[in-house]
Amino acid sequence: MPYISITIPAYKNVPLLKRLLDSIAAQNFKDYEVIITDDTPDDSVQALVSGYSQINGLQYFKNSSPLGTPENWNEGIRKASGAWIKIMHHDDWFAKNDALAILAKHANANIACMFSGYQNIYIDDAEKSEIVQAGISIIEKINKTPWLLFASNKIGPPSVTMIRNNMSEAYDNRLKWRVDTEYYIRMIQHKHRFHYIDDCLINVGMHSTQVTQSTFLNPKIELAEGLYLLEKHGVEPLENIWVYDAWWRLFRNLQIKNMQDILKHAPGAWPMIVHKMVVDLSNIPPTLLSIGFCSKTLMAISYLRRRHYIHA
Repeated sequence: MPYISITIPAYKNVPLLKRLLDSIAAQNFKDYEVIITDDTPDDSVQALVSGYSQINGLQYFKNSSPLGTPENWNEGIRKASGAWIKIMHHDDWFAKNDALAILAKHANANIACMFSGYQNIYIDDAEKSEIVQAGISIIEKINKTPWLLFASNKIGPPSVTMIRNNMSEAYDNRLKWRVDTEYYIRMIQHKHRFHYIDDCLINVGMHSTQVTQSTFLNPKIELAEGLYLLEKHGVEPLENIWVYDAWWRLFRNLQIKNMQDILKHAPGAWPMIVHKMVVDLSNIPPTLLSIGFCSKTLMAISYLRRRHYIHA
């Protein structure tokens, strides 16, 4: 049994996948297997993979029908046999040759989940990149109040995580935009605290064709997922003002003026706290909402006025 299973949910983008496979082949830690589950309609990914005999335990699986995001992530996890699972999206890659060795060094019996710092590399702008490091104090807050991740995903994309291979949780295939944060929240709720490595081990490829980019500020997707999360997890997370603020910012950024704006994209029984928040937003001139300090202050006033509706 390998120590680490690297699972890659592949879909087209052969040059990006090659970059990832090259970064795996260069790792100085070798106790791993690589599992590729492929949604690509042609044989381009299979042809690439067949040339990587230098990669340990490389296994290729062609999905009989496309599973899509995130079910293809789950498929690789189901096939993993390692003690730990390291999902890697095909547009991401290891930032250094000892990245796996560092992850393996931190893996121990006292933790079940971990993540590292990472660097965003913008494919469409060769001069743009940014290092993302969470910091220990942030991790302590997230492990204590996991719904803070809804306000801001301080963990990052799945490629920066590594999970012990005995978890019963799976990525919710009804989600696209919030799929990773909702997964992390459930992990923490089930007492699996995240361990943080303050070292940039992963390069995350940022480009316009990513699922996250296509769903961002898409009201049909974001509102439908928001309603689903409220139905699945309830409204109690809005007791935290920063979670309330995340909903406030969502409706503000989508320029929601009334409940009809919501219902035309996501019909359903929205809770009363949402109705009241939208009323407050509709009474504020857009020019004030565009000023960060004003919006935050008005959000806090709305929270204090409306929080009793969370349990109404």
